[in-house]
Amino acid sequence: RGNPAAALFVPACFVAAPFVAFLAHNAEAGVHAWDVLRYPAFALPFLATAMLAIWFFAGRTAADRVAVVTTAALLAFFNYGALSDGLEGTGISMPVRLLVWVVLAFGLAAVALAWSRHRSAIRFLAVAGAILVAIPLAQYLASDRSDGTIQATAEAPSEPAFQRTPDIYYIVPDAYGRADLLAEEFDFDNSAFLDALRERGFEVVDDALAHYPVTFLSVASTLDMD
Repeated sequence: RGNPAAALFVPACFVAAPFVAFLAHNAEAGVHAWDVLRYPAFALPFLATAMLAIWFFAGRTAADRVAVVTTAALLAFFNYGALSDGLEGTGISMPVRLLVWVVLAFGLAAVALAWSRHRSAIRFLAVAGAILVAIPLAQYLASDRSDGTIQATAEAPSEPAFQRTPDIYYIVPDAYGRADLLAEEFDFDNSAFLDALRERGFEVVDDALAHYPVTFLSVASTLDMD
């Protein structure tokens, strides 16, 4: 039946690579490794079980071919956000962007299926996957990682720079869509609510974008801005 190592290694690398890259990019922001790596860690046993089952019942060649196609599917999945963001400025609606992604994903899978007939495909992806994991992992290990805590200074200032600072309220309605998206996707007019906020002195950002699709990371990155 051959060795299933490549069929296990390649998809595992392409599952882990985006998360390791995210961890390396946010190492100095105090993001803990397990908060990020737990997602691929939970997924990998299921992926390994599936690949081993294919290898056991169909042999190494079939497992390698499935690994190549699975890698193509992972590339399409993890790049949906980049594609959608790139098409947003063209005025294309969200359903059309999703349709474009589906077409490209199936096209990529078809190319991968044809390519998987060649033994060089799994070898190339093994090298590429190892590089995609190794580079951000090295960057993370070499970075000046913070534990997210604020260190007290040895000497406190003799007097505050300001006698009184204004109170600032940063209100984030979690999972609450922008006005233009609510109108486009749900035909809902949210202007009354936004106008009421502005009348009360709030600043409403009409073109706001979340940094990440996870609340605690998005809020942390926003508050970390200068």
